[in-house]
Parts: sequence; C-alpha cells; structure tokens
Amino acid sequence: MNVQDTWEYRKSRMQSAISRMDEAVYIELQKRGINCMFQREFCVQSTIPDIYIPQKRIAIYLDGEKVHAKRKDRDESLRELLTKRYGIKVLSIPYGQFSKKEVERIVNEILTYLR
Repeated sequence: MNVQDTWEYRKSRMQSAISRMDEAVYIELQKRGINCMFQREFCVQSTIPDIYIPQKRIAIYLDGEKVHAKRKDRDESLRELLTKRYGIKVLSIPYGQFSKKEVERIVNEILTYLR
C-alpha cells in the first residue's frame, strides 16, 4: 500500500495550519489565567477558531492579512453560522507580521473584550 493511501497520511494533510501568532496568543492567555482551548473544532461546515474560551462561549480568530484577505467572505459567513447555530460569540482580530508587540496587542484586545 502506498503511504499516501493511508488514513493517517490523509488526516495529517487535513490538519489546520497553526501559526506562530495563534500559539503565542494562546500561551499568553493561559499564563494570564484565561482557561481557553487551542484549535477547538466546531462542525459548522468545518470551522476551527484559533482559540476558544468555553466559559465565555467565545471563538477567537486571528486573521493574518495574507491568508484571510483572499477568503474573507467565506470566513465571515462561517463565523455568522457559528453564532447562529451554537450561540457562540466570535471575535476576529486581524494582524500583520508576527512580533511580540503584535502578540501583546492581540492579548490586550482579547482581555478588553472579556471584561
């Protein structure tokens, strides 16, 4: 059997891309005592927010300019469906290049939203 024909190979190819920004913001929120989940999958035509805070029912999408610019309409419709179907609030935060300053800005925006 060819390796590419295995379920494990196909599944590995389907995994969502995890950016450095997603991971850094998640780690900073955890350090600050925010109990959140990383890459929590929701079955709404398959959308996976970058961070999910279950106690607040908030899905957070960190939108890198290069990746999300091309699929903005599709992303917005999936996020609206997530809100309508599950009652989950959606926070979309655009960002440019990865930097510690951008991580801090995003974390502060999330903390402000949670207040």
